[in-house]
Amino acid sequence: MSKRIDNNNLNNTESQDNSLMIEAKKRLKVKRDFKEHRNAYLIVNGAFFLIDFIGNKSINWAYYLAIAWGIGLVFDYLDTVKKLRHRNDLEKEMEYLKRNQRYVEDKKTNYSNPFSSENMNRTQEKEHAKKLDQ
Repeated sequence: MSKRIDNNNLNNTESQDNSLMIEAKKRLKVKRDFKEHRNAYLIVNGAFFLIDFIGNKSINWAYYLAIAWGIGLVFDYLDTVKKLRHRNDLEKEMEYLKRNQRYVEDKKTNYSNPFSSENMNRTQEKEHAKKLDQ
């Protein structure tokens, strides 16, 4: 019997590890995508500034490109933070529900039958039984 319990615990641990691995991969992809966007911004705009400086001996038009693309990069950063924060909030909410699942299950009611044991406490059930006996 103890081997069966150990196998169940092992299976639960493996499934939790797999779900954590999947979630970790998603989070890393979000972070990697932002870093790739940031690196492309730095390399390409660096090249534009270099071309602008070599061509005119001053920097004129490269600022406009850097500002426009920079605005897009800021929005990408905000979206990345939002995605990562949403996943953290989701994990916290799931943990909260797991901790309070007993409380949630106690609060469930069956509205289809007002005389069900889920909706009535024992004294109400006894009173209802007395009415039926009369």
